[in-house]
Amino acid sequence: MRRALCPLLIALTPIASAGAAPAARVETAVPGTAAPFLAAGAAWYAAASRTGSVSFFAAGTGAPAGQIELKEGIAACPVALEDRLAVPLAGGGVDLLSAPDGRLVARIPTGAQVPHLAVSAVGFLVAEPEGAVSLIDPATGSARWRTLVASAPSAPPTLCGTQVLVGTAQGGMIALAPDDGRLLWSERLGGPITSPVTCDGRRAWVGSSDNQLHAFKPGRRGLRRLWAFHTGGDVLSRPIIHREVLLFFSYDTYLYALKARNGHLSWKARLGRRPQAESLISGELLLVAPLNAERLDIFRVADGAQAGSLTLPAGVERLVTPPVAMGESFLIGIARYGEESSRIAQLDPRDLLAPTVASPP
Repeated sequence: MRRALCPLLIALTPIASAGAAPAARVETAVPGTAAPFLAAGAAWYAAASRTGSVSFFAAGTGAPAGQIELKEGIAACPVALEDRLAVPLAGGGVDLLSAPDGRLVARIPTGAQVPHLAVSAVGFLVAEPEGAVSLIDPATGSARWRTLVASAPSAPPTLCGTQVLVGTAQGGMIALAPDDGRLLWSERLGGPITSPVTCDGRRAWVGSSDNQLHAFKPGRRGLRRLWAFHTGGDVLSRPIIHREVLLFFSYDTYLYALKARNGHLSWKARLGRRPQAESLISGELLLVAPLNAERLDIFRVADGAQAGSLTLPAGVERLVTPPVAMGESFLIGIARYGEESSRIAQLDPRDLLAPTVASPP
């Protein structure tokens, strides 16, 4: 299934626009919502509204492929796995949809609170704030296992090697066996966990509300702390690991790049406002879309230098979703101020890079 010892502060200088923004490869209209949720599979993508409408489109062309009106509102971004879309509902529970036809496969009860969803090689992972973690079969929607836990999960679970890791509102880390959900260990890590765990199979990183990014090594009987990095605010996004560089955002509106091995700062960049919860790596570039902003910025992972941007007309349009990968291009939601509608644009990051100016001889 798919799916520094001497820190360097990068001063960001806006890149002058050379004219109109690059034309999108595909644009899809999404009526009825100015703030859609966006998810994508290999050959399709979906836009969902908080009222419960989910529309599917064909990748590459944007042609309508399916649509469904759910009986409840949607509370958070759906997650995709192959030909399935799991949708977290505002009243609790998950609707499992077939993609791209939009057929309802199963309704999965999870309690009254909005569940935390994630995908893995073994299926959909669901963490219930009331105190349970389950693994859902993507084909049928049935629970392969469901484990009650003593602490309330506060972030989506992550499959890390031979363990499912989930952070809790009490600052703990719980490890479950992916085959049957049995509890392997539970340990206190720091403040309440605020991000999903990022894992490379041997090491793991997670953010907490005590303004720290924690690194640890999961073991058979517990975790071994490696290091912790203190920021000026709560860590609000899933850490990204790329070529031994660890990238994450904090409520202090900085983008941080750390050395994954020891937590030393490589560089940081001031964004000026909070980013969306998820950003996107494309090759050696990081695409960052602030919340309800008119500009998407592109940074080089190696040094934090700004490599390009997408700038919408000031006061006219804004970005309303994180960037979502679609092959070598990406999808992003755009809405006009004052209108209850939006559109999904498919863009190529290479079209947004600033032109390189040759140095004089």
